[in-house]
Amino acid sequence: MKSVLFTAGAVVAAATIYYLYQRELGAIPFYILAIVFFLLALSQWNSRRKAGKGEEEIESEKSRGNGR
Repeated sequence: MKSVLFTAGAVVAAATIYYLYQRELGAIPFYILAIVFFLLALSQWNSRRKAGKGEEEIESEKSRGNGR
């Protein structure tokens, strides 16, 4: 069920992006995408904080290259 919703959402998003590009409003999808990526990063950051990782552990992971 989750994959069906994801596929349907991707099709709707692609159609919307195509429509906006045809109307010469191509910056709008990039703006929306920036907001989506910000919210994804924020949710990941909050989940790491709730998991008990402190700021020091997150910084040490970044310096080792494992900060994904």
